Amino acid sequence: HAVIMAGHHVGAAAAYGRTRTTPGQPDYSTANAGLSYDFQVVKLMGQVNTQSFAARRQKTYLIGAIAPIGVSQVMISYARADASGGGTDANDGSQFSVGYSYALSKRSNVYATATRVTNKGAAAFGIFGAGGSSVGGSSQGVEVGMRHSF
Repeated sequence: HAVIMAGHHVGAAAAYGRTRTTPGQPDYSTANAGLSYDFQVVKLMGQVNTQSFAARRQKTYLIGAIAPIGVSQVMISYARADASGGGTDANDGSQFSVGYSYALSKRSNVYATATRVTNKGAAAFGIFGAGGSSVGGSSQGVEVGMRHSF
């Protein structure tokens, strides 16, 4: 289930999902909510996500900003994942990212992003959706690319 709202400068969304598992076993559930406000000189955004299965729960928080500068954008974000229950209380992670995008035309842009992920306990979060880093370790990376919309 999802709800999405958008106004002139405000964007908001919320969603909830539940997956039924084997009879007699706990269900998996996830819920999230996001909010953004465009001040014209900077767009601020935040998101909260909760996932739970049996006694385990993970809450993820994200804050970010996008600042338009001419035909460019500077982006920055910080995210934190806090695990709890089922022996996972110390398995947390955080991610800091900074990026830049330059519009070549209305449909094309070039971009670059740098990020660093830091894990605690037995957490092994990775960057850019790739595999995790070493348990309790950290990883960093840079991506550079070109995007074209058809």
